[in-house]
Amino acid sequence: MTYRGNAGFEEEWGEYRDEDQYVPLYIPREYRRLEAREDKITVRELWDRYCNNDLILQPDFQRNYVWDNIKASRYIESLMLRLPTPAIFLSEETDGKWIVIDGHQRLESLFRYMQPLLSGLRQSKKNIPLPYGVLTPLRLAGLEVLSELNGSVIESIALEDREKLWETPLSMIELPKTSHSDMKYVLFARLNQGSMSLNPQELRNCLYRGSYNQLIARLSESSNFLSLWGKSAPDKRMKHRELVLRVFALLHRRDKYRIPFRAFLNDEMEACRNIQQQDIERYRQEFERAIIWVERIFGNEVFRQFQVGNENNPTGQWGRRRYDLVYEVEMVGFAQFGDLLGKFWNMADLKEQQILQLIMRNKLATVMTSDRFIDSINQGTTRVSAVNARFEAWLKTMESITQDFGNAFQQGNLIQQALSKSSICALCPYPVSPEDAVWVLVNADQKLAHRFCQSRKENGP
Repeated sequence: MTYRGNAGFEEEWGEYRDEDQYVPLYIPREYRRLEAREDKITVRELWDRYCNNDLILQPDFQRNYVWDNIKASRYIESLMLRLPTPAIFLSEETDGKWIVIDGHQRLESLFRYMQPLLSGLRQSKKNIPLPYGVLTPLRLAGLEVLSELNGSVIESIALEDREKLWETPLSMIELPKTSHSDMKYVLFARLNQGSMSLNPQELRNCLYRGSYNQLIARLSESSNFLSLWGKSAPDKRMKHRELVLRVFALLHRRDKYRIPFRAFLNDEMEACRNIQQQDIERYRQEFERAIIWVERIFGNEVFRQFQVGNENNPTGQWGRRRYDLVYEVEMVGFAQFGDLLGKFWNMADLKEQQILQLIMRNKLATVMTSDRFIDSINQGTTRVSAVNARFEAWLKTMESITQDFGNAFQQGNLIQQALSKSSICALCPYPVSPEDAVWVLVNADQKLAHRFCQSRKENGP
C-alpha cells in the first residue's frame, strides 16, 4: 500500500512511508566502503560454527523458512555435484558471532539435512551446546541427477559421498563488525530486492538483534496492544514491531531526529540494542502506561483523527480509520505525561475523571483540527518541520493540562455544565459533542458551537 497520510490506511497496521525511500542516507565518506572479506568455507567448517553457536541461524531474524523439501533437496544435490551456488553473506556481531543476512534458506536446508548427526555428536561430546532451535530433518526428494539418493537421509548415504559433501567449499562474504550499520542496512536492502523483499523492520530485526529487539517483540505481541488495532495476532511482516519502535524512537531521541525516517529508526535500534534490565523495565512501563491512557481517554476513537464538519454537515466527526501518525503522537504524549495524569486520576472521583477525559478530548481535538497539524500529516510527513509541527502542539497541550489540573478541570466543568443544559449548537440546530464544542459570543453571551460553525462565523462563508 502507498502511504496516504490523512487518507488513512484502511484499518491496517501503520504505513511504511513511501516518500522516505527516496531520501538519501547520510553516511560519512570514511564509512562508505564495506571492507567485506570474500572466502571459501567448507560445509564442515560451517557445520562446526553452527554446532558451537558461532553461526546464528535463527528464523526470528529472517523471514520464516519457506523452501519445500524438493527445493531444499536440490540445493543439497547441487552441493554434492559441486555446482556453483550463490554466495552466503554473514555479518559479524560485537560478540564475535556471525549472523546470516543472506542465504538463510540455503543454510537451513543444509543444516536440516545434517540435523541427525547432532545426536551422535552429543553422545561423543558431553555438554555440547545446542544450536538454536530444533530443525526438522530433511529426507532427500525430487533429485534430478542423483536420483538414487531419493528417500535417503544423511546417515544412510555412503561415507565417501558424505565426506565429499563435508569438503564442499561454499562462497562466503563476511562483513566485519567494524562496518558502518547504515552500510550494512543498504547492503541487506539491496540483497533482498525482489517480489518478496524484506521490509524495513524485517531488515532491522536481522541486523540489530539483542535485548532491545526482544523487548520490542514482546510488547508488540501483547494482547492489550493488538486490541487497540482491532487485531488478534501480530502482523506476519513485523509491522506491529515497527509501530512499537516508532514510539520509543520519537519519545527518547526526537531531538536527534533525522531524515530519512528509516535511518532515524535504525539509529534507535543501534543505540539501544543491548540495553540493560533497568532500562528495559522503564521502557516497558512507559509503553504500557501509554496503552492504558490512550484507551482511557479515546476509547473506540483511539488513533483516529477528529475532523471538523462542513457546510452539508457541521457536526465534527471522528475519522473511520486509524492513522499511524495519530498513533505516534497519542502514544508518545501519554508515555511522557501518563505518570502525572495517573496521580490526578487516582485521587479523583468518577465525576472528576469524566471531566478530565472530556477536556483532554476537547483540547487534543483542537490540535488535530489545526491547519498546522493537518498539513503535517498530509505532505512531507517525515520532514523535520512536519514532525516538529505534530509533536510540539500536541505535547504543549498535554503539558498545559498536567501543569495546571485546576484550570483544565474548570474548563472541562464549564463545557459539561453548558452541554447538560443544552447540547444544541448556538449557531445551528444540530447537537454538539464535547470534543467538537468551542465557545462563541452570541448576543454578548458565551455559548457552545461546532468548530465549523465558529469558523464560519469568524471568517465568513
